[in-house]
This record gives sequence, structure tokens and C-alpha cells, in this order.
Amino acid sequence: MSDERTSPEPEIEVRVVPDTTTDPSLETETNRGGSGRGLDVSRIVLYGVATLLLGGLLYGGLVYEADPDVGTLIGSARVQMRLGMNESALQMVDQALELYPEDAEVHLVAAEAYALSEDYQKARAELKHPSVSRAGGYRGYLIQGFLEDRQEHFGEAVNAYRKALEVIDDEDLQEQVMLGIAEVHFRQKAFRDALAECRKITSRWPDRPRAFGFRAECHRQLSELDAALAAVEQAVSLAPDDAGFAFLHGKIQYEMGNHEAAWASTERAAELDPRSWQARFELARMAAEQGDTERARSALLTAAELDRQAVERELESSRSDGTQTQSLIQILEGSERETYGAPKR
Repeated sequence: MSDERTSPEPEIEVRVVPDTTTDPSLETETNRGGSGRGLDVSRIVLYGVATLLLGGLLYGGLVYEADPDVGTLIGSARVQMRLGMNESALQMVDQALELYPEDAEVHLVAAEAYALSEDYQKARAELKHPSVSRAGGYRGYLIQGFLEDRQEHFGEAVNAYRKALEVIDDEDLQEQVMLGIAEVHFRQKAFRDALAECRKITSRWPDRPRAFGFRAECHRQLSELDAALAAVEQAVSLAPDDAGFAFLHGKIQYEMGNHEAAWASTERAAELDPRSWQARFELARMAAEQGDTERARSALLTAAELDRQAVERELESSRSDGTQTQSLIQILEGSERETYGAPKR
């Protein structure tokens, strides 16, 4: 195979996968180990394994060349996958497969694209191509793990990720894959197994905050709030400017009954991420539960200015949670009447 047809090994980007139930614009760039997530606490500190597949080199743009090189094709396919345009990505992949049928990287990217399009049979077929076996490396294991995870074959997913770890030398990537294994356990509600994986990470890399944050969320799910607080405080000490850890700290403090500390941490999260409607919504919820209508109104309307649809969805999903939710709904409806007038009957 000539050099011009051999694509580079993609770099893995350290990011948290956006939660599709929240506004992707709320994702923030933070220091190593940062999270930058908001209301959905379980997504604040979890490293999404899918990011391992989407962290390749970007070449940018659509392909208009009559005979584009392999790097341009697969790079453009990755751009499309990042944007959620899987059909366009598959068109790029099909073109690459036709032009470069023996390029292992093409088959790996094809497997990624098919996996994200939920065509798992084709994805598995691409991973079985002889060129992939000859190339070796860890990426085939990562994609296999992703496939198994998406199909809820959790044990097989963990096994595939562990095989990847055996051939990965880079410590940053090792940490990411170990966090990915912890996430698989977490989504099965196997919180003890997730904790065990996180402890391996914090023992090996005690200066990295993500696993401490993940430990905090696992302890929180187990109602072990003292342990959760200790872990999240370690994360905050390592990454004091991370909005996600500040938010989680506030969440845990509130559940422990430390309302003033909870307010301070959540307010800090809002300051660190000015675009976060989630932090403002959480402040509104806290204030409503404490009967502070003015602070609840101010925080809620600020959240609604940032993303009204998301706030309305959150209120609707928690409509049966109690009187504080009803009071927030009334505040939001009242603001609509002030802005647009009473609805016609």
C-alpha cells in the first residue's frame, strides 16, 4: 500500500459526549478531566465511550474531487458523524471503500459509521475485514466494545475494552478507556463495579479529577452521601474551575441538607458556565423548595432565557414531583402572560 493511501492513526479527543436530552451548546471546554455538564448529574462526570470513536483527525469540508485521497474521504466522513449526519457519512464511507478497498482505516471508519447508524451487522463485517486484523492496534477493540455496548451486550463490551487496554501505551487514553468501562457498569446500575474501576484510576492517577467525580456520582446513586461528598470535593480541589464538578458538589450538598453550601456551589457552577440553563434551573428548584419565590423566579426566568424549551421539558417531566414544581410552572406561565398577554379563549 502506498504512503498516500495510508491514513494516520487518529488522535483521541478528551471530551464528554453530549447528552441528547440537553442542549449540546452547553458543552464547555474545560481543563483535563473537566466535564462542563449541567442538570443531568449522571452525565456530568461520565466519559462517553462513543467519543473514543469520534475523536479522529478532522480534514473538514465536503468532498467534491473526482478522485479524492483516502484522508480527505474518511476525514469528511468523521465530520459528518460529528454533526450527526450519518447518511452523508455513509456516502463518504461507500466512496472510500470503493476507491481503497484494502485500507484498514477505511474499514474501521466504515465500522464506526455503520455502528452509529445502528447497522450492527455491517459494522461487524467491516471489523472482520482481513486488513483490520493485519493492522492490529486498539481501535478495532474500541469499536467492537461500542457495538456490544449499543446492543446491551455489556459483558462483551467490557471484555473488548479490556483487550484494547492491553495494547494501549498512552496513559491519557488508558484513563479514558477505563472510565468507559466504568460507564458501562454504571448504566447497568452496577455501581459497585463502576466504583472499583474508578478506584483503579484514582490510585494510579491521583491528580486527575474525572474519576473522583465519577466516584462521587456512584456513591450518590448508592445513597452514600458522605463518601460522595468526599470524592466530589477531591474532584473540585483538582479542577476548581470546572462547572460540572461544582454542580455535582451542590447537588450532593443539597441532598445532605446543607442548603447554603448547595446554593453557593450551584451558583458557582452558573458563574463558571454562563450558558448553563441547568444550573439556573437547579437554583430555581432549590429556592422554590425553600419558599423563596423571588429567587426562584429570577433563576427560573434566567434559565428560560437561555433555553426555554429545555426548561419546559424539564418542568413537564417533573410535574408530579411536588408543589415546588407546580410553583415553578406557575412562575413560567405568569411570565408568558406578562410578555404576550392573557391567552384568548
